[in-house]
Amino acid sequence: MSEEEPRLPVPTSSGLTPVSDTVSLLSPAISEPELRGQIRTKEQLELLESAYFNAVAAAAGCVVFTSAYDDGIDAIVKHRSPLHATGPKNSVDAFLQIQLKCISSTPPNPKSGNVSRSFENERFELWAETNPSIRKIVVMMIAPADPASWLTASHESLILRHCAYWCCIEGRTPTGEKTTSVSAPTTQIFDDVALCRIMHTVGQGGAL
Repeated sequence: MSEEEPRLPVPTSSGLTPVSDTVSLLSPAISEPELRGQIRTKEQLELLESAYFNAVAAAAGCVVFTSAYDDGIDAIVKHRSPLHATGPKNSVDAFLQIQLKCISSTPPNPKSGNVSRSFENERFELWAETNPSIRKIVVMMIAPADPASWLTASHESLILRHCAYWCCIEGRTPTGEKTTSVSAPTTQIFDDVALCRIMHTVGQGGAL
């Protein structure tokens, strides 16, 4: 016997449901728009970039740690390799702190060659602190304004739009009275290869 799609009864004005009048759960009406949940744009963008970041970390062989408490650090990455043991820390584990930003007001691959976001000076100083014992980077993602354009899935691939870039601002000083602009060059795409190279550098005690 062939399996049938699950059917959802359609109530009538009389309260009775004729057997023939059913709606398929697997084949929604094409004319109806997708019923997306109501969530604030800021939180929705954060969820998108978190998904991008975790996919990159997984492909790079990293473990990601997060905290429910917002202390200005969105994630800590651990990368384990025996090659790190040859570095100054003599440890197989290398760690990296991450700040995530997602922007929907900037077009993909901007002509300026940079993706920019303003930081409050207090947060900027946290990420600009020079501390060889723990390195930090900022990851900025550009996303479409419409969530319906964020991803496309097929049997061969899952396409997530648009792209994220990374930068390190260690040693910089604030330039504004209350906020300072941080820019990530579009030449520094944040993908698994980039993260592997970053962690190799960190594991050897190098600066980013």
